[in-house]
Parts: sequence; C-alpha cells; structure tokens
Amino acid sequence: MNRNLLACDACHKLKAKCVHAVAGCFRCQRLELPCTFSRDKPKRGRRPKYLAEEDASLHSPSTSTSDGCKYPVLEILAPYHQQHEADNHFIPSFYSNALGSKLLDHFFSSPNQEFHTRIIRRRNLLDLQNPRRTTPALLLSILCLSCYMPVPNGKSLPVDLSSAEFVLLRRRFLSVVLQLMKPVFGSSENVTFDDVLTTSMLVHIGTSEDRNETHVPFWLSMLKFMVLQQRLYVESKDLDAESAEERRRLWWATWIVDRHSALSFNLRTQLTEVSCQNLRRPVPDTLWESSEPLSQIEGSMMIGANHEVFDLDLFGVFIPLSYILGEILEYHFLRQHSTFGSSHHTISLFQRKIEVRLEEWANSFQMVLKFFMEKHQPLTLADYAERRMTDTNTTPHIAMYAEHMYHCMWILLYGKLDLGLMYGDTEWLSSTEFLKAGDHAVYCAKIAADILVIDPHLRLYYRYFGTYLLQSSFVLLIIVQKLGKRADEYITSHCTANLHVLDAFVEIANMSYQRTFVRALRRILSHALSREPGAEDEHVLDSEILKYRWTSEYTGLWSDHVD
Repeated sequence: MNRNLLACDACHKLKAKCVHAVAGCFRCQRLELPCTFSRDKPKRGRRPKYLAEEDASLHSPSTSTSDGCKYPVLEILAPYHQQHEADNHFIPSFYSNALGSKLLDHFFSSPNQEFHTRIIRRRNLLDLQNPRRTTPALLLSILCLSCYMPVPNGKSLPVDLSSAEFVLLRRRFLSVVLQLMKPVFGSSENVTFDDVLTTSMLVHIGTSEDRNETHVPFWLSMLKFMVLQQRLYVESKDLDAESAEERRRLWWATWIVDRHSALSFNLRTQLTEVSCQNLRRPVPDTLWESSEPLSQIEGSMMIGANHEVFDLDLFGVFIPLSYILGEILEYHFLRQHSTFGSSHHTISLFQRKIEVRLEEWANSFQMVLKFFMEKHQPLTLADYAERRMTDTNTTPHIAMYAEHMYHCMWILLYGKLDLGLMYGDTEWLSSTEFLKAGDHAVYCAKIAADILVIDPHLRLYYRYFGTYLLQSSFVLLIIVQKLGKRADEYITSHCTANLHVLDAFVEIANMSYQRTFVRALRRILSHALSREPGAEDEHVLDSEILKYRWTSEYTGLWSDHVD
C-alpha cells in the first residue's frame, strides 16, 4: 500500500492519513464510505479581492448588537427577561445577551464534551446570518447546563458575576425551562424534536447537582418515552441531512444513557438495539464539528448497533461498549431468573458469547487506535494526551476512558454488580471468575491513574465515568477488607489510586454517592491496613457504603435508601 499524493474527499474532511488500496483507500473501505476525488485542487496565488471581501463578510465574528449580543439566536429570549424583582420565574435582570453569548461559547468549548454537546452542530446554532430555529426552552436548557460545565486549566468562566448571582442565574434558567416544559410533560401531543432534546439536557443538568438529582428519574423516563414516541430510531426521509443527523445523534445518545442508567440505578434497559437496527450511526465527530456540509456522505454510513469500534470519538467507541453493557445486564437478569438461571449450559454459552464480543471490541479498538497513533506518532497514547492537554482534540482522552470502561466490562461480567453479594459469596471469592475480575480491576486502577494525569479534574466524561470507577473499585476493596494487613503494597497502591480519582470526582461534581464512597473507602483502607488477621470485624462491610446496593429492593446510586 502506498500513501496517496492527494487524499480522497472523506480522508481530507477527517484530516486523516489516506492509504491507497485496490478499491479505494483503506479507511473508506473500513467505514464503508465512497472513496472519491471530486474536490477541486486549490489554485496557487492570492485570491481575487472580491472573493476575499465576500468571505470576510460571511465569517466575520465582529457582528454584534448594541447590547453585546454576539449570536442572533439569543434574541428569542427577550420575552423571558425579568421586569420586576418579584418575577421569580424569569431570567434575572443582571442577565444580558452578552453574558448569554459567553455561555454559548463555553458550552461548545468546555473540556466537558459529553453527549449533550455532540447533538446540535455549533455552526448551525451560532450562525450569524441564519441560526438554527430553536425553542426558548432548549436554548435556556443549554445556557443552564453551560453554567455547570467546567472551564479549562482551572480558570474561571469570564463573567462579571458573584458566586451567588451565578447560582441564581442557573437556577432561574432551570425554573423557566420547567415552566415552559409543563405543557409538554403534561400531554404527549404536539411534542417536537426540540422538546425531546430539552429533556435530554435536563437529564444532564440533574446529574450535575444534588439539588436536582431527585428529578432525574422523571426526566429520564420522559426522555425514553419521547424518543420512542417521536420514532427517532427510524430514518426520516423528509429532513435535510443535518436535521436527520441531529435525530440520529439524539437517539444514540439516549440509547447509551439508557444502558448507563440501567447499570447506575439498577434498572432494566428500555431501548433495544433491535428497534434501531436500520438507523445509521452518527457521522464522525471531526466531520460534525467542521464547517463541511453533510449531504455529500448521505446514504454511506453504517447502520445499527454492534460491538466493534468504528471511529475514535464518543459515539464510535461508546456505542459498541454500550451494546456489550446491555448484554451483560441481560446476562445478570437471566442468572437471577428462576427458570433461565437454572440452566447452567445456557448461562455459560451466554457468558462465552459476551467474552467473544469483548475480545472483538478490543481488536477493532486497537486497529482504529493504530491509525491514530501512526498519524501523530507519539511514544504512547498517554504521552500524546499529556502533551496536548490544552488542545481541543479530545481523541486520546476518549481512548483512555474507553479502555477503562472496556476492562470494567470484564469485571461486570465476572462479578455480581453488588458489593454486598460479592463480599458474602465465599464460593465466588474462591473461583477463577474472582481472579479474572481482580486482574481487570488492577488494569482499571492503572488506567484511572493515567486518566488523572491527562485529565486531572476528570472534566471530559465525569457524568458517566463515575459508575465504572466505583464498580472497578469494588473488587480491590473486597481484597483489602478480607486481607487486612496481609494486603500487599501492590493492591493497596491501586486502591489509593482509585481514592485519588474519587477525590477528583468530589471536586468537580460533589454528588452524594461520590462523597459517601470517598469517606467509606478512606475508612476501609485505614482500618483494614491496621487490623490484625482474624479480627472480629473482618467480615463486616462499612454500613455507609451498603446504602447503595444492586439487589432487587435497591436502586443503585439513587438515594432512595439514604438517610
């Protein structure tokens, strides 16, 4: 294979290395893209003056109104500005469109780039001439969520507000959103795509602060109901390419959230991969975040969910992992079922099937990662990520998080999800499955320590990463609790590494379950390492950590059973 002197259209848009093969380049074959060379070669020399002036008028960022409004889309919020001090359900009087412009910039530039930032295309929403038609509720939910999103390098958001004013601002944003969404939540009629997307934003807002966490079950249920009611799992032929892509992205983001919430809160999954087997997967983030039109690749994307990595971005790695997670959760449900659980042969076959899925995910991940590494030529992925911590390219960070989640999948497969059940099952503790889970728990601890180096405040993916960090910590915690002083430095060092990562979680999100696990893990480490073997409390787990259970009468990380 030889490197093309001129990259094909798809590789040029993705800024990827174009390696020539017999029937198109290697990347286009793998992604099932048409390998074409239709673009014009740029002419050398200076552009004509009239063309340069036209480009400047189209792309000039200096277009703003007298009140400092940078983006025209904010003009729809004028009716919701507070007129009197007693108007508690309006945007505060100290809000301005200049402040709103800064929050919109922050929404798309924050290091916290989870799925809520990957659905609406930045160039469409912030267009200076013809911005995306957006409902006030959706725009306010974006501004509210932006207030929760961290800033890079420990800097503060460039707004002239006190801490109290900033908290009041995001709470008023949320209050107005909920007022606007009341008719939507009260009736299933006349629901729009923007209403569904607003509900998705509410779910992410709810997982950003303890004060809003109690609303998450309702918002999550409404989100799942709406995506099914709106049939987002079906390709729409009546929409333009970018509107259709928004629908796909919201479906796949919700599909991933459905599996993640099922693990986090001890639920059954509700959105199946069968329903969306004919839905195209999202285009690569590099293309979605660019200024290129999507119409040229319409009809060329892969469809449905499977377990193999198709790109090194959020959707590319986490759709396959979520596919496997759904199978693992179903596997545990069948194990506990009175009929299916009695068939050891059936359960063993299902387990082996998932093992093969995980092995194939790892192979496809390494293949995609290899192309990325060859393009940038770093010593290791961690070296590359550390060198580019201030870069907007989140690819190496996503790869590290994905690798941690991959090893956690093995722990979930070989374990029992619930710390109490695993701790009290002597047969499992003496099995090969426990040993395998322990090996992967060590890998998770090592990767978590690396993540803390490249992403010290866990800004990129913290709303999702926490659940997998806790599950991967359970096995090491059991070992330390059982062995006490007999636990060697190898095990305790990895427990300590997980504790450092949990400390970072408390700093960025400060949710109740995170604080609980940090306190409990610190007590367990301190007490266990000072306890002599054979002590009376050797078989007693910390009562505070047992408030969060994954048995039939508990709801995982939801605080129904927390005092």
